[in-house]
Amino acid sequence: MTATTQTSSHPQTNWSGKEIIDMLICELPEANSDLQKVALSALQSGQYTNCKIYPCLALDDAFVKAIGYMSSIPSIVDKKVPTLPTLVAEGCRAIADAHQQHSLATDNQYTDGGVNKAEEIRREVLSKLESINENIFKKVLAD
Repeated sequence: MTATTQTSSHPQTNWSGKEIIDMLICELPEANSDLQKVALSALQSGQYTNCKIYPCLALDDAFVKAIGYMSSIPSIVDKKVPTLPTLVAEGCRAIADAHQQHSLATDNQYTDGGVNKAEEIRREVLSKLESINENIFKKVLAD
């Protein structure tokens, strides 16, 4: 995906905050708990203030933590804050951790070769998110 609906004037990306969020939402695992569903719905509808509160209600829930990070992206983009890559990276790590938590809750923890399946899934998600981030920050990486 490339920036299409709005060109950001942020010095590190051409993507809008909403475009970044929309791309990262696609990488979340399925929302399972009521709080995860409420938080995701709030993020999708632009209720960013509420999204910042939800992680306080489930301190060990990486999915909700990712929502909290992502909810700050639009204001960081609009205000041209240079910590955008750090915020996106933390959101991506939380997304990968959410996949790991989801895998641990639903699957056998180990593959036939004794590899920790949840960690393997986490690494795969991180790799995919790194590629997405290269696209998001192409503006500065091209320099």
